[in-house]
Amino acid sequence: MEKLSGPLLPAGSVSIPSVGCDVFVGVMPIRLPPPLASALSRTGALHFYTVVRESSPTPSQFYFDFLPESPEDPLVAVGVLLGRKVPGIVQERKLRRLPTKSCWWICKTEGDKGLESVREFNSCWDNQLMLFRHDCRHYTEALVGHLTGRTGVIEQVLKERKQDKDPVDRFINY
Repeated sequence: MEKLSGPLLPAGSVSIPSVGCDVFVGVMPIRLPPPLASALSRTGALHFYTVVRESSPTPSQFYFDFLPESPEDPLVAVGVLLGRKVPGIVQERKLRRLPTKSCWWICKTEGDKGLESVREFNSCWDNQLMLFRHDCRHYTEALVGHLTGRTGVIEQVLKERKQDKDPVDRFINY
């Protein structure tokens, strides 16, 4: 697999050729019950997800992520924070529009890989979630690698996010 290098492009700032599906990676705060969310946010933990946009006259975009079955259940959250395995789920949602904040275009899929390839990948994914060992970061990295042949995506997104001080400035400079 090819290691991803170079700057990533913000999701809302590029016009991309129409061969293959577009692959994006996004990041957001982890969803947990209030007292635990603030504790975990201090560790720098984030939630990663993948968006796949089909190439067609009217492109559709689909959101994929991996998280605990009951992310806001305090007992599940405590189990996750203690390093226990908890039942996880892979989510798929159709999006009305592409996220424009904290979401970056990675590249096109290899060959004819598209939504069916994502669904096949998801059907084989181990649904036992373990924070920092088998979580949304690992899922996103593996899914993007499966679709594009690229590695190092999470590292590159974190680097871009760190440099992304002003979202408005991000769009002006691209």
